[in-house]
Amino acid sequence: RRSAERVLQRRSRRGDSQRVDESVDAGRRAEAVSGGHSYPVGQAVITYADAGRWPEARGEYARLLEIAARKYVPCSMLANAAAAMGELDRAIELAHQACDERDGAQLILARSFPTSRRLRSDPRFVDVIRRLRLPDLPLGGSMRSRGSR
Repeated sequence: RRSAERVLQRRSRRGDSQRVDESVDAGRRAEAVSGGHSYPVGQAVITYADAGRWPEARGEYARLLEIAARKYVPCSMLANAAAAMGELDRAIELAHQACDERDGAQLILARSFPTSRRLRSDPRFVDVIRRLRLPDLPLGGSMRSRGSR
């Protein structure tokens, strides 16, 4: 079973406008069912940015920041959204803040999730990985690639 994130990323990489819209619509439904969780909004930022649909990405990013002004949004999500928008300095700051707050999602996203690839491309992100005390793997790697199961 594919995760929603993988479906969103795969569809957005294709650049297929209809599929991107379908992915974001699925996220909106998830947002409604969850009572307004911020994850689908952050994922929409990344999906639109990956598809090069910058006006939509900027709109969703503004919406995510508005949500963050009203209620807690994990710093890991804000970091990935900021990176998608090209705000790498802010993204690195937020990634460090996620460490400070012990944001559990940061542990999951940092090493290999596609949503964090822009952060992993920044050499400053190595300090974040160090702070998380994750196993010594190449960025983007997985335990499987080292022979573990």
